[in-house]
Amino acid sequence: LNCKNKNINFNYDNLIKNNKYSYLNSHVKQKNENFDQSKKIIIITLKNKKFGLGHYKRALVIKREILERLSMVPKIFLLNNKKDINKLKKELNLKKDDNTRLYIFDIPKKYLVYFQNIKTFNKKIIIDNFTKSQSDITIIPSIRKIKSVNSIGPEYLILNRKIIFDYLKWKMQKNKYIYDFVIITGGTFQISKKLLLDAIKLNKEKKIIFILGPFVSNKNKNLLKKNNLKYISDPKNYFNIILSSKNVISRFGNSVNEVIYLKKKPWIYFYKDSEERKKDINYLFKLGFASKYNFEKIINSKTVNYIKKPKKMFLGGKNVIPKIKYCYKRI
Repeated sequence: LNCKNKNINFNYDNLIKNNKYSYLNSHVKQKNENFDQSKKIIIITLKNKKFGLGHYKRALVIKREILERLSMVPKIFLLNNKKDINKLKKELNLKKDDNTRLYIFDIPKKYLVYFQNIKTFNKKIIIDNFTKSQSDITIIPSIRKIKSVNSIGPEYLILNRKIIFDYLKWKMQKNKYIYDFVIITGGTFQISKKLLLDAIKLNKEKKIIFILGPFVSNKNKNLLKKNNLKYISDPKNYFNIILSSKNVISRFGNSVNEVIYLKKKPWIYFYKDSEERKKDINYLFKLGFASKYNFEKIINSKTVNYIKKPKKMFLGGKNVIPKIKYCYKRI
């Protein structure tokens, strides 16, 4: 607020110059985990035209959490093709008795099946996929809880910590809304023909913008241009665009959880979703955290679609770290 009133940038230098701050955590002493330097954490993930960026971005959040809370430097192994699969399988078999290695998998089920039956000294941590193997640990980042699964629920969400910074900055600055609707298509432009036609109609009455991922083809970009639909590709100010929009239309995924954290109630459209994803989506409808895509309601919407009583959600993969500690107990 001091920076805003003086019309200066919000950064460390100007905060220090203002000299209006207190050391809230000066009494806190950092705890050291005393991990052996030889221990290694390998995060297996992917980013490509078929599956987009969701898995990879979540892996980056996990990597940051490990860096900051365990003072370890994890390695990210990208798994994008058959060659990568064979390379990793060979490594897992060669290092199966290596007690210094811990593997974290955040990949689609289509890829995970190649590794589930390979045993490693330490338990493998599987993100966002169910596993029947007792030698693995499953973490499902979902708001919906399932009685038969221990590591599932809002406390296991893995969300970018930058959300809270952008949200608080937005509240302080009290910016005006720029768009009526932002449409999140995912990293590979996964929308139906109906949604595209609806967007063309919506664009005549409302100010809308598409957020595209980096793998969206030029063909789809040209399709938007042809129909005078504004878009932005892989924006650095991603959360700020969402906050600057009165309403959000999105396919279900991690982006929906981020929107909910920002206290916005997204309109979710179904697009080739599995049965488990449909259960998650319907659960959000039941809680009142999201609305089912309905063009007539959307085009007549005049207010910001806020969530009145948001569920407590955690940033940064809070409960991934305890699972890592548990896996390393055997050493």
